[in-house]
Amino acid sequence: MKIGEALKELRGKKKLTQDELADLVGSTAANISRIENGKHGASVDLLNSIAYVFNLKVYQLIAMAEGYDASEDMARFTPDEITVITTYRSLNFEQKNLIKNTLDVLARPPR
Repeated sequence: MKIGEALKELRGKKKLTQDELADLVGSTAANISRIENGKHGASVDLLNSIAYVFNLKVYQLIAMAEGYDASEDMARFTPDEITVITTYRSLNFEQKNLIKNTLDVLARPPR
């Protein structure tokens, strides 16, 4: 399941329209639609707002989208780690490669 599918499922359970959710999170119905249909990602700020509306933590929303049981798999991550994961997923291919290369350099043992 993707973030958009999770969002659509949560919105359906709360019986919220895209317009209503957009008003609650400070977005537009068109943006909510694009996210739900996988045509656009959600910013970290928007994910925080969405999670708040559904009384979730961001890591729980991400876990739901990834098909994980948040209480087992994602709960071990700190809020900073969740932010890093969320931000990383919003990057393009080149940016992700830059991050991977930087981590490879930083993880090398000192000489």
